[in-house]
Amino acid sequence: MIRRLYDIADAAARRRLVAYLALTAIAILLVSATLVLVIPLVRALFSADPTAAVPVIVAIAGTGLAALAVDMVSTVYGERSGAALILRMHEVIGERIMRLPIGWFDGERIGAISTLTSRGVAFAANAPNSFLRPVWQATAVPLIVAVAVVVVDPAVGAAMLLGGIAVVLVWSAVRRREGLLRLRSDEMNEAAGARVLEFASAQPAVRAAGPDSLAERAVREAVAAQRAATERVLSASNRGMALYDLVAYGTMLVVVGVLVWRTVQGGLDGPTAVALLILQVVATWFASHGLPFGEGIDTSNRTLAQIDRLMTAEVLPEPDTPAAPRDAGVAFADVTFGYLPEQPVLNGVSFEAPSGGMTAIVGPSGSGKSTIARLIARFVDVQAGSVRIGGVDVRELGTRATLAQVSVVFQDVYLFEDTLRENIRLGRPDADDAEVEEVARRAGVSEIADRLPDGLDTRVGESGGTLSGGERQRVSIARALLKDAPIVLLDEATAALDVESEALIQRGLAELAGRKTLIVIAHRLQTIRQAERIVVLDGRGGVEAVGDHATLLATSPSYARFWTERSGTLDWRIDAG
Repeated sequence: MIRRLYDIADAAARRRLVAYLALTAIAILLVSATLVLVIPLVRALFSADPTAAVPVIVAIAGTGLAALAVDMVSTVYGERSGAALILRMHEVIGERIMRLPIGWFDGERIGAISTLTSRGVAFAANAPNSFLRPVWQATAVPLIVAVAVVVVDPAVGAAMLLGGIAVVLVWSAVRRREGLLRLRSDEMNEAAGARVLEFASAQPAVRAAGPDSLAERAVREAVAAQRAATERVLSASNRGMALYDLVAYGTMLVVVGVLVWRTVQGGLDGPTAVALLILQVVATWFASHGLPFGEGIDTSNRTLAQIDRLMTAEVLPEPDTPAAPRDAGVAFADVTFGYLPEQPVLNGVSFEAPSGGMTAIVGPSGSGKSTIARLIARFVDVQAGSVRIGGVDVRELGTRATLAQVSVVFQDVYLFEDTLRENIRLGRPDADDAEVEEVARRAGVSEIADRLPDGLDTRVGESGGTLSGGERQRVSIARALLKDAPIVLLDEATAALDVESEALIQRGLAELAGRKTLIVIAHRLQTIRQAERIVVLDGRGGVEAVGDHATLLATSPSYARFWTERSGTLDWRIDAG
């Protein structure tokens, strides 16, 4: 653990960590020396001249006070080291997260990262001060005392030393067993947390599904698995503590037996035997106080293992010198991609979206429309073929340069628990208020703000929960307008929008069309009709046809059927109104 923390730490944190370790070692030696001085103290007290105990008492006071002072300074260094390590760990994790492909993130991984950054990092960073030091004291002090006792009486010292080694071995075995169970328990906790969050965020759909829905069963199963894993940990912990106490106090009885035997045989005088008995009792006390800190050490080790897994997760390769695109055109060339290698979502897909034009992507559910948008933004990389922006493969552009070329407006718009103004400013953090207000007006967000108590400075709640789906998408369009990237990817909301929201979103599209390369995952007939080029996915991983609306109606059976079905649905909605 210490080596791993040292590797993570920056120069300042390393200096504090090394100072802490050195001071802790000195404090342990001073505590051990204080205890060993009990032997000459007891001998002096029972000697013919008890005043001989005075210099020993002075020595004990000196080493004891020195141990206390060094321990206090060590604690300060440990706290400072822990604070520096927390900051550094968050920096390391944050930097790594920024390099991971968006496709790496799923519900369980997000839950694991949340636990890692909120609780695990604090445990690991403070482990040396809060958990390792008591364990070091519980093991090192009895062993050092036992070595000193060997000099006084080899038999008693050997019994203490062997007993101490036995206690350490049992402690290690208990920790390993419990650590494995806690690892499994953590996995169950993360899975249960992800299911509960999923259940909470999908309440409208869950309630519509009625009792005993799939979501409810998934939550119950996850919570049951979590409970079973926790019970196994508690059971192992109780058994381990019982075994540890048995060995620790059993060792004390063995040492006491050896002491009695040596005294009866005349190998030890009474005062020395009393002193060694005191040392054994104190050593047992030290040893018994080490076990409870094992859980913190286990949690810290698991945190460091999680950081290791995060640091070794495959990242997208980045070019040393990003190339420059010639324009904002997008081209797919024989692209194959699947989230699972054996199940391609796209297979040999090729099409072009001309610079400055509007291209609509249509196709059945699951045909890969959103995947196309993810590949353009380089959230993931193709497994075969290439995606090009301005004639340059996005892998040669690099992730940052690619994202600088692209604004993304997905239907699942995430808004932070902040004001409308700051959620729009996310598109370009250095934008001033006037620029934010201008794009808010153009995207129809000003009309939302006019109805709110504090206008654009109204907080939108967690995930933008105070706004409707259409209103959240207007905010997302405002972000895209503010970012002013040459390519805009827009995934139209599939849910029915109110007339006002739909009209304003169409106005936002019109605002972008002609000035930007607009690629729309289209669901609405008006949007599809506006597109200069339409890409029809066949639902089997390929492209059936590419063309304008009139051409596709005549040449693409799938598109003609899609158009007829959507037109019928629109007529039904109008008649039903």
